[in-house]
Amino acid sequence: MQSGQSLMHSKNGENLYKGITQADGHRGIAGSADLKPINSTASELAAKTGAVAGAMAVASMMVGQYYMTEINGKLESISESIDDIKNFQKTELLAQISTVVRESRQLSVYNDEIMESASERQLARHRASDFEEKSGELLDQINSLIRLELVQSGKFSEYERHTRGLVPLYSSQEVLVATLRELSRLTVVLSQSEVSPERAGATYKELVASSNKVRDNVAEWHSKETDVCHVNLARESRAKTGIKKVVSQPLTLVNPELAYQHVPSEFVKQVHTQSSTRLPELPEMTGYQVPVNLLIQNNQVYYRVPESFDKDDH
Repeated sequence: MQSGQSLMHSKNGENLYKGITQADGHRGIAGSADLKPINSTASELAAKTGAVAGAMAVASMMVGQYYMTEINGKLESISESIDDIKNFQKTELLAQISTVVRESRQLSVYNDEIMESASERQLARHRASDFEEKSGELLDQINSLIRLELVQSGKFSEYERHTRGLVPLYSSQEVLVATLRELSRLTVVLSQSEVSPERAGATYKELVASSNKVRDNVAEWHSKETDVCHVNLARESRAKTGIKKVVSQPLTLVNPELAYQHVPSEFVKQVHTQSSTRLPELPEMTGYQVPVNLLIQNNQVYYRVPESFDKDDH
């Protein structure tokens, strides 16, 4: 049905709706069928046709397969992004991050046996919970390492070195947060929506909030250090100090620009990125919350996919 339309009520009973029928081998309208919504009367309909229980399972699996495929694709991209983390001295920590992302991705591979078995789904949920806990522990370590870089040095060379040290830590933080996001969504799918997105995302929201506070600390640190080191980010320069200032001072009377020295563009970009980027909120899973409408006719079941799905994916 197009937006704004609805089924016509039937006079044959309460809570019944009309559907147009067609006779075999003939064109045109032959009559109408009475349609009954599946809600509190599901058990009544199940007694009339064995298709209902199977249809609900098929619909649940269809939606679960869609989201698990999407989640797996996101985790694969996250796994690939780990290869882009450069100059990270904590190789053992990076290896642990890589492992938890890889195992989370393996868990998100769609499997009929898992979706058809309540016990298998429960086991998978426990594994997802373990990966979530491990990701949280690793994220706490990364946040602690970020705080250790926020040294009040007063020297530009030290300020530049610590800023450079934050780059792989920021990337690792983003990898773990993205993994936690997908694990929370996977929990909803594995529970077949028995666990709400709000409940599944509680850990994610808590850890993102604490991680964003760390990023606020980084922004404050950059603000103080740029002032102390006389850095002008807009001009990509900083005021000369010490002996360089003394030597160049007579020349600045002729050319004031000689009172400043160049700051690398890459450093300026790093400062802007580290001072302004925030970790994202948990996205809604509206599609998985939308009931799947079923039409049962002659023990054949027809279902309509949620409108939030991309038509090119099925």
